Order: sequence, then structure tokens, then C-alpha cells
Amino acid sequence: MRRANRNNDELAGEPAEHDEADPSSALTTRRAVIAGAAAGLAGLVADSVISAQPASATNGNPVLLGATNWASATTAVNTTYGIGLDVAASGSRAVAVYGYSPNGTGVQGQTEAKGESGVSGLDLSTRGGHGIYGRSTNGIGAYGHSKTGTGVYAGSTSGHALKVVGKVAFSTSGLSTVAAGTTSVTVTLAGVTTTSIDLATLQGDAGAIAVANAIPATGSFTINLTAAPSSAVQVAWFVIG
Repeated sequence: MRRANRNNDELAGEPAEHDEADPSSALTTRRAVIAGAAAGLAGLVADSVISAQPASATNGNPVLLGATNWASATTAVNTTYGIGLDVAASGSRAVAVYGYSPNGTGVQGQTEAKGESGVSGLDLSTRGGHGIYGRSTNGIGAYGHSKTGTGVYAGSTSGHALKVVGKVAFSTSGLSTVAAGTTSVTVTLAGVTTTSIDLATLQGDAGAIAVANAIPATGSFTINLTAAPSSAVQVAWFVIG
């Protein structure tokens, strides 16, 4: 473009008396200059096209705003203090950070500091929003797991620490049968200790018979009835802790 601009500037500054002295010469000169400028511009464009490479498609190039950037290696931002990468979105319902992966994890966070979070969400809206929101069409909306700690922790100062809409399933609940003529049933369940809380209730009419107690042990608990039923009865149970 510098070559083209330079030729145009020279054409614009041509002496006026040259046109008056020899119009045909001036016309020829103008055509020659214009042709030269066009040729120079064409050459410049051709050079650019031949040598141009997509800036966002090569490792080592800067990230371009307003464009899709591609790379075949990891792009890392490291800081020794503060926020490594600060992204803000001010538009209505705009998303500041969006992660997507067709075969892996969209967003992943990791920390090694005690009391910190791999991924942290904070809601400051006055009408109430979501610190962290998970949604799934056919899978699990939010999943928490810990090898030795707490998989999911819920707490609230004055509201609901945990609110569930819909069915709830617990691996520490179930149904067991007390056979006819017996007064108890022992259920084996991993994780039960002598300090576990065992809740049990009859499922159906057993007359005057009721659940007397549920005694926890290591890895199991025993449900005792007040008397032996004449036919088998089912007991629903739920273990806490």
C-alpha cells in the first residue's frame, strides 16, 4: 500500500503548466503513472496473498480479539500474584468465559492450596442467582466426589442448606424383609458404624407389631420388631452417618 500511495501522491503533485503545454503528453504521462501505480498495487497484493498466513492458526502468534484463534499446543498464562486472566462481559446475559469440548471437559480448575477451590463461583445479584449452576439433558447436572473428604457440602446462614425438587435416591436406604415367625433382620451395608443413626419403619399393616429398634454395628445393622409376624413384612430403612 505504501507503493501505491506514493505513486498517487506524485500524480497529484504534477505541475499544472505541463498539462497546458502538451495535453497529449500529460494524458500519456498520467496513464503511465496510473498504470504503474496499479501494477505496484497488484504486486503488493499478490505478495501479501502469497506470504500471508492465518495469524490465529500458527503457534507463537498473539491471540486476536474478535476472532477465532486456533493452536495445536497449550496456551498458558501464569502470574505470581493476583489474577492470571481477567475476563468481563457487560452485555445483557453475556457470558464472560465459555468453555466447550466435544470429547472432554469444557472447564477444569485445580488447586493445591488448603481451603481453596479448584472452581469458584460467586453470586452478588440482589434478587438471587447461582454461584455455580449445573445442567444436563440426560446426565448429571452437578457432580461432586471426594476420596476421603466431603463430596458435596451445602450450608446456609438463614435459608435452605439443601433444597431438592423431585425424587431423591440414597445408597444408604432400602427395603428389607423380616421373615414370618422371626422378630429381626440384619442388613449388611458398607460404611455403617456403631455411631450411625438407623431409621426403620414398617411398610404395610402388621397389626400390633411395630419396629422396636435398629441397632448399628460395624458394616451392618439389625432391625428388631416387637413381636414375630405371622407372615413376612417389609421394613424400610435409612442410615445416616
